[in-house]
Amino acid sequence: MRSGDPHDLFLLCASKQGNSLTLWRSYGAGSEAEYSIDFDPAVSLLPVQQRDDPHHPAPEPPGWGSDAIDYTDEGVEFRSYDPDEAYAYASDWSAVEYLRPSNTAAEKELDEVLKELRKPPEGKRVMPFLLDYLAGPEPTATFKHPGFADEREVRTSWTVQPWWRFVLYRASRFGVTPYIEVGRPRNDASARNNTRHNFIHPRDLDRLPIRAIRIGPTRKAVEAERSLRALLDANGYGDVTIKRSSTPYR
Repeated sequence: MRSGDPHDLFLLCASKQGNSLTLWRSYGAGSEAEYSIDFDPAVSLLPVQQRDDPHHPAPEPPGWGSDAIDYTDEGVEFRSYDPDEAYAYASDWSAVEYLRPSNTAAEKELDEVLKELRKPPEGKRVMPFLLDYLAGPEPTATFKHPGFADEREVRTSWTVQPWWRFVLYRASRFGVTPYIEVGRPRNDASARNNTRHNFIHPRDLDRLPIRAIRIGPTRKAVEAERSLRALLDANGYGDVTIKRSSTPYR
């Protein structure tokens, strides 16, 4: 069964340890030269809108926009929101919580939800909804099995709507894999105006906040550094530092 909304959460995963042999082995296996990229976590990355079409593709997915249909007290049907209007939610970089029996991260997350729901109403009486709390990215996106603790992982995540405006596809060992492009907005009036819904247009992209790139354990360190330097210089990243892993190849 197709829900019409198959892609609702996208993660960017990194590590606080930029020279981990565990990660070189896990993510660089099969490559002669491996690279880790040092991003500035203080710089926000926003989803890139790929399509500006006024309406969704035809034929529309089954159930498209059905949750936008509501009814007045008189039973008259109306559309409560535009399912084709683009918006995105973003989370800050957060350390992954490795859920050992002694870890209370899940309980703390639940307590936060309950605290919000128990707040006394201000002004006229209102009914709180759990949906108000869960409107952003999934709060459990930073929970992980303790067997991965040596990765020292950090994550940021995005939720985008509608998916057809943002999602791209690539071939991977898992088959057809959906993904989104994220980028850094230019710091000018035009770009700032276009980021009010927390996404960015391709025309407003600036350089990625890359501070350094480290080359992993390799027999070809000199050749790898030479070609990487040429690539960075040719694409406007001439100020990016290149480092070499201190871990020996063998």
